Amino acid sequence: MPTNFIPMKKIFDGILIVSDIDGTFLDSNERPVPKNISAIKYFTENGGRFTVASGRAHYDVKSSIPVLEELINAPAILANGTYLYDFSTQETVSPIYMTPCVADGILSVLRADFKNLDILAFADGGIYSDAIRGDAACVRDRLDRQYFTEAPICDWPPRRWLKFILVGDPNALDTLTDRLDECYKDSIHHSRSDAKWLEIQACGSSKGSRIEYLNTHFTSEVQELCIIAAGDYENDIEMLLAADVAVCPENAIDEVKRVADYCLCHHDLGLISDIVESIESGKIQIR
Repeated sequence: MPTNFIPMKKIFDGILIVSDIDGTFLDSNERPVPKNISAIKYFTENGGRFTVASGRAHYDVKSSIPVLEELINAPAILANGTYLYDFSTQETVSPIYMTPCVADGILSVLRADFKNLDILAFADGGIYSDAIRGDAACVRDRLDRQYFTEAPICDWPPRRWLKFILVGDPNALDTLTDRLDECYKDSIHHSRSDAKWLEIQACGSSKGSRIEYLNTHFTSEVQELCIIAAGDYENDIEMLLAADVAVCPENAIDEVKRVADYCLCHHDLGLISDIVESIESGKIQIR
């Protein structure tokens, strides 16, 4: 092969799509949309890169998207940005843990004054809860005992905590958020992934903070990277702002629509497919 050989450029070279999962990639029944699967395969076969950004952990993502490893070709942003995961090597990348004294303090506050909220505590390799009373049961029910432990907090083994999810009454979550801001404002990051779901993690960890990692990882001297992020809820906003192009589905909340560059179809209709078609047609302008 001649030393000056230049590979032919593919139509999606230099483009990385990062998609939220629930409310964006999956449909309303938490199932993959067939149009998305075929569109992603077409996109990656023609030079594009695709990955996901989710509040879920890697073992939970695979429970809903069994074909995920066939689709993504970049590290996934998981547990709301507290770590990345390389599905090709099955390795956790650059986890960010909560400070132990902060995590212990938050757990004490929760069980002293917010007993009606469900707790999902994420550690390396599994999720812990002291008791499931309401909507958090959906997480427990889709995971096996290898990844989910339900036991009193006093029986939890010592862990480095990635994040806590609190699930329950939105008004109680508002009160808790105010309380946490008073005590731990400089130590934690929090956001809603649903009206009833509050995510708490270490300061500096978020979906948005991980976009820079992907940008650095895939940008080369000969090719810049354009990152297109897609999401529907509050915990996606930082990611959308950090990306080169921000896309949301029709079902996104108003706060997300205000920061998105493009609002495309409802997630039930295949948002990722719509993104790929819009790139190819020129409807989405690549920066």
